[in-house]
Amino acid sequence: ISKKMLREVYGVEASLSHDENGIPSISPIRSIRNSSVIA
Repeated sequence: ISKKMLREVYGVEASLSHDENGIPSISPIRSIRNSSVIA
């Protein structure tokens, strides 16, 4: 997953990280469409 894809799909500037279990976590930084995205 790239940041460009995140912008296109979710409409946010997001950072992608992994938790201790290796599960991807998407943290929105700035919302483009004024909506929060938690995935």
